Amino acid sequence: MKKYVTGSLVAVGTNSIWNDNCEYDSLLDKDVIADFDGKGGTIAQLKPIMSTLMCKLSNDAVKEHDADMRPYSVCRSGSSGIQRYAQTWCGDNYTSWKSLKYNIPAITGMGLSGQPNEGSYGG
Repeated sequence: MKKYVTGSLVAVGTNSIWNDNCEYDSLLDKDVIADFDGKGGTIAQLKPIMSTLMCKLSNDAVKEHDADMRPYSVCRSGSSGIQRYAQTWCGDNYTSWKSLKYNIPAITGMGLSGQPNEGSYGG
């Protein structure tokens, strides 16, 4: 993935990467074996940190291409520590007062959990 990010985006001047749909909800077999950084494990074990790893990879790709470039990543999901690599948002919501009623506690909760840069999608 890093090679794709670098070749298709960073090499043409992009330093902002939008990591979306990176939690692989559609996997039917949660027992598929993954390398898991050489330790081995199931894809179900890797899923909670997949988004954070993808954002780290995006940031690393930008920095490796140009050390003076400041990466900016956005992600829809993430585990503890994602704030080092990306801003997150509450997912795709409807533009309505009812949706806003749920977005405010979600954003507040993320802030209380240590994610300082959280937003919501309004439309």
